Amino acid sequence: MDPLNEIIAILSTYTVLLPVAAGFFVYSKLRQWYRYLLFFLIFGFSVDLFCTFIDDSNHVFNFYRLAEGLFYASFLYHLSDYKHSKIIFISVFTSLILVYGITHAIVLENYDLRKLNAAFDMFSSIVLSFCAAAVMLQLTQRVEKLTKEPAFWFTTSIFIYFFCTNFLFSLIENRELLFKIWFLHNLINIITYLIDMKGFLSVKRISDPVT
Repeated sequence: MDPLNEIIAILSTYTVLLPVAAGFFVYSKLRQWYRYLLFFLIFGFSVDLFCTFIDDSNHVFNFYRLAEGLFYASFLYHLSDYKHSKIIFISVFTSLILVYGITHAIVLENYDLRKLNAAFDMFSSIVLSFCAAAVMLQLTQRVEKLTKEPAFWFTTSIFIYFFCTNFLFSLIENRELLFKIWFLHNLINIITYLIDMKGFLSVKRISDPVT
C-alpha cells in the first residue's frame, strides 16, 4: 500500500477518538441518545480494531453492519418528529433485519458472501440516507439556528457516511478500482468523525431542544 494511503487508513480508524473525547468532555450535558451514540462509536472502534488484528473476522464485521444499521435507524427516529415517523422507522427497522437475513443467514447454493454483503450495504445505505435526509428536512422546519444544533451535525454525518461510503462504494464491482480509490472511503470516514466531534462540541454551547 502507498505510504500516504496507509497513513490515511490509520487516521480513518483512529480519528473516531476525537468525537469520543469530545463526547466525554461534555458528557454531563449529553441527552440520552447522544450518549448512546458516543458508546456506539466506541463499540465501532472496538470492532474496527478486532477486524484489523484478527484474520478470520468476517462474521463479526457482517454482524456489526446489521447492528450499525439498526442503531442509526433508532437514533434517527429519536431525532425525528415522532408523530409522523413512527410507522416509517418501524418499517425501516423491520426491513433491515429481513434483508440482512436474506443476504446473510440464508445460505444459497454457490452464493458469494461478498456480493451479498454489497447487496445489504446498498439497501441499508439507500434507506438510511433517505431517513437522514428526511430528518434534516424536519430540522430545517423546527430549528432556527440549524448549524448550532447537535442534531444537525449528527444527521449530516450519518447522511454522508451512508450515502458516500456505503452506497457509492457498493456500486463498484471492480475490485482493482475499488482498491485504488479506497483512500476516498477512508477520507470520508475521517470527515464524518470530525462532523460528529462538531456535534458533540455544539452541546456545550446550546441546549438542544430537538431530542
